[in-house]
Amino acid sequence: MACPHQRERGLILVPILFLVVLVAGLSFSLLEHGLSVRTAVQQHETSFRSLEIAEAGLVAAEIEIRTQIDPDMDGIGAVSGTYAGGSYTVDVAWDPTQPDDYALVARGTYGLSARQVEVKLRRIPHTPFVYSLFAKDDLAVAGSITTDAFDSRLGSWAAQAVNVDAAGPYATGGGHLGSNANITSGGSAVTVRGDARPGPLGTFTSGGSPTIWGSTAPSPSIFDVPDPPIEDFVAALMSNDNADMLSSTAYDPLTLSVTPGGAGTSIYLQGGTYFLTDAAFEGGTQLVVKGPSTVYVTGNFHCAGGTIINDTGKAENLRVYAHPYPVPAGFAWSPIMVKDKGKMIKKPQVILTGGSASALNLYAPGADLLLTGNAELFGAAVAAHITVEGDPQFHYDRALAYAEWEGVRRARRVYWLERSVPHR
Repeated sequence: MACPHQRERGLILVPILFLVVLVAGLSFSLLEHGLSVRTAVQQHETSFRSLEIAEAGLVAAEIEIRTQIDPDMDGIGAVSGTYAGGSYTVDVAWDPTQPDDYALVARGTYGLSARQVEVKLRRIPHTPFVYSLFAKDDLAVAGSITTDAFDSRLGSWAAQAVNVDAAGPYATGGGHLGSNANITSGGSAVTVRGDARPGPLGTFTSGGSPTIWGSTAPSPSIFDVPDPPIEDFVAALMSNDNADMLSSTAYDPLTLSVTPGGAGTSIYLQGGTYFLTDAAFEGGTQLVVKGPSTVYVTGNFHCAGGTIINDTGKAENLRVYAHPYPVPAGFAWSPIMVKDKGKMIKKPQVILTGGSASALNLYAPGADLLLTGNAELFGAAVAAHITVEGDPQFHYDRALAYAEWEGVRRARRVYWLERSVPHR
């Protein structure tokens, strides 16, 4: 027979055992919960790390798209690599009808986690050639002019000119005129398929009945038109491809100038850098462009009578910088009296008449530009003062807004979305 003390101890052990089991169960539950929380945190961290890695891949793709450089030769914007212990791949889709837009799909992987992101990227112009014609000072249309826009990356203007209005066939709108001062239109048949915007303190004045598709309101700010660096002119003087021109009697290697050589005389630019003092492609002398060429001119640059023949068909392949620098040392350009802000002063002058193959981009913020004749011009032009005589047709080439220029192009994201939503 058990003693009373033993019975008491037995009664006490029962709740103690119950408490032990209860505590053990709670401890196991807490341990299990802690492990599950730790696993969830780790999954969240690896998932977030995967997203960071996908973004690293997008940055690498954006660099290729902005610079248009493809070091891996696998297509601009298509990249793959490793970052922060994970890996990424970026696939790209490019529609040639929208040449400035790129659709990117990036996949970032870290451990067992993966995130997939889709981004549409658009290249932003970094160039002075966002107008068909832009004047640092006044822009005066004394005759008539017709403008429109096309994109040489998509083919010729003729192939894109599928529209017709009262002024004739055209490709698209966007043939803007611009000025940091005033714009005057005195012609009777002016058709600007785009804006004609003067500077912030300027005005648009019309003496006829022009057709302006866009705005004639003053621009909100001055458009920056800096002088081209003199160092570039000096470098072109010291190292150039002027030897291409030695076969022509119109080129003088001593004065680094071109004078009219008569009908049938041609100067061929095979591609490269060229330096000229004064250049007169007149009297039948032709400038024939065979490859991407940059021409630096420190004097007058006259091209009359359709004497520019750009066989490449692309304005970006003939870039002309004209500025009155004293290069070479002691050179002084032939003075031409031009009217500037109501006063007659001496300035170098660029004359363009145009022709069926006259495609170029002209940057001459220190020279005046005279457009004459009734022919076509393809590309864009920036000058100090612009005067339009005759009835030229100016076809702005949108490709120039994205052609190579000083500095790196910018790009912006049109949209960002995640294709694979992470588990919560």
